[in-house]
Amino acid sequence: MTTNRSANVLAGALVAILFLLLQPSLVSADSWQGSIESIDGVTCVLNPATGASSPKTLELKEVWRLGGDSDDPNEFFGLINSIRSDEEGNLYLLDAQLLEIKIFSPEGDFLRVIGREGEGPGEFRNPTGIVFLPNGNIGVTIMVPGKIVALTPDGDPAEDYPIPQPDQGGFSILQSANNANGNFSIVIGSNAFTQGEMVQTWDLVRIDDSGNRLEQFATNVSTLNFANALIDETVWDGFQNRWSMGPDGRVYTINTWGEYAISVHNPDGTLDKVIKRSIRHRTRDEDEIALVNEIWSAFLQQVPNAQIKISDYDQDVFRTYARNDGTLWVQNSYGSWNQPDDTIGSFDVFDENGRFMREITLKGQGNPRRDGYFFIDDRLYVVTGFLEAMIAQQTGARTSLSDVEEAEPMTVICYKLDLNTL
Repeated sequence: MTTNRSANVLAGALVAILFLLLQPSLVSADSWQGSIESIDGVTCVLNPATGASSPKTLELKEVWRLGGDSDDPNEFFGLINSIRSDEEGNLYLLDAQLLEIKIFSPEGDFLRVIGREGEGPGEFRNPTGIVFLPNGNIGVTIMVPGKIVALTPDGDPAEDYPIPQPDQGGFSILQSANNANGNFSIVIGSNAFTQGEMVQTWDLVRIDDSGNRLEQFATNVSTLNFANALIDETVWDGFQNRWSMGPDGRVYTINTWGEYAISVHNPDGTLDKVIKRSIRHRTRDEDEIALVNEIWSAFLQQVPNAQIKISDYDQDVFRTYARNDGTLWVQNSYGSWNQPDDTIGSFDVFDENGRFMREITLKGQGNPRRDGYFFIDDRLYVVTGFLEAMIAQQTGARTSLSDVEEAEPMTVICYKLDLNTL
């Protein structure tokens, strides 16, 4: 909502008051029972187990859906692994299997295709995501060897966007990138080999237009001993799988396994605060442990004789979504496991100060452990069968996630979030 400054003063004041009343960050803030403390010099927002307001359930309105059983060739998807929106609200869907970017209008109408398979300018293979670059081009992130392939808004090839390279030589591994308010940040990794072991390092850093490292927000180091190859889930599943960026360029990371603690970094790299919430660790049952082990095994086929250590407890924070209204939506372990068929999941909603306002349950078609979720402005896009398709794409393997002989066609569902009802 924006205030029309050409309106009369009284109408403008009423609109401003209504705007404040409808902000989730201000709903029942006086009833918040948490505290803000300085612990070892770090500002910590300590939230109780329950929010300031009672939990709420929202029935989402489906705006449109693409793919699935549609006969339209423009709606045939292989693996949609990234969705972005431009200033006009047009959607850019990266298909990591078909190796192209399909562009749709906000109403779901097909516009055009850009990008293609190859090794030349503007071409890519094995893409992990898309990002709007600081220079206005569209970037396609490639994991190995790490690089950002660039396209102009018209889809023409552009010069690759530079990224840092390892000091010890070799090549970078690029997992993801985000850009907001002049803060262009990437998750970049490298492997260092010594006799009998490999040390893998992941860094979340802000970079400049020349690919130089500026600020560093988080790092994670894992060591693999080839003689006794043990992959500990609590070590290898780090912040690189759970980070997000707000519209102001602040970065949110989960740095410790098994702890509901979200570090909030300013764009200049300083730690602004840590948001914590009291929660009882959720114990996995045997079927869940077997499924998690199966997923890790599928991705580690290239590591011979690797043993995988799966935690008896689920990660407290499954995903974070920093939204444009200043709120932070967090899907915890309880809100992402064993949800009813008509439930997308439950989310802890925090205001801009890190205070836990309420739990929101979203009703609609979606499975938080199997499908991909993309929050953009006042909409949620659900990509069905995301995890199964990603595993099949990267490894050729199938898991018990698929309960049919052939995977169902991928569908993109657009839901509208009525934020005024929060």
